[in-house]
Amino acid sequence: MSFFLIKNVTPFNYIKMKKIILTIILFSTIIRMFSQETTKNFTELSYMQDSLGMTENGGNVTVTQDEKLEIVINNFSKAFKLKPEKVWRVQIYFGIGREARIKAQNIKKNFEKEHVNISAYLVFEEPYFKVKVGDFETKLDAERFKTLIINDYQTLFITEDIQEEF
Repeated sequence: MSFFLIKNVTPFNYIKMKKIILTIILFSTIIRMFSQETTKNFTELSYMQDSLGMTENGGNVTVTQDEKLEIVINNFSKAFKLKPEKVWRVQIYFGIGREARIKAQNIKKNFEKEHVNISAYLVFEEPYFKVKVGDFETKLDAERFKTLIINDYQTLFITEDIQEEF
């Protein structure tokens, strides 16, 4: 083993140092490959705008985004919430008994047809069946929504709930 000229360098240490150096070279190459290019010429930018569906409006850039992407982002953020969040909801129905359950299911179904982007919840708190709608961050937002639907439902209440995790 004459190629180990430095004292205290064993074949094991030599292999370990070789792995470290190769790892550093590999990571620096990967970082360089994925680093952002800072200079772009005008033809590259116009090509990017055309391919992304962007149009120029007097100095403003409009980005056209698929609606499904927003749904995926919202579902992803809901799935990875770390703690339960307090939300405000509008209670649009409550009743007692078997008929109340059926009526609550129908009210929830009809609400979901009319308001596709607003969540609706069927809740049983003994002895009441309740239908609550929305996941509003503030009580003011819930009040605003309540004024929009006040003519559609008999009794409306603003309630504070904990957002369910799915």
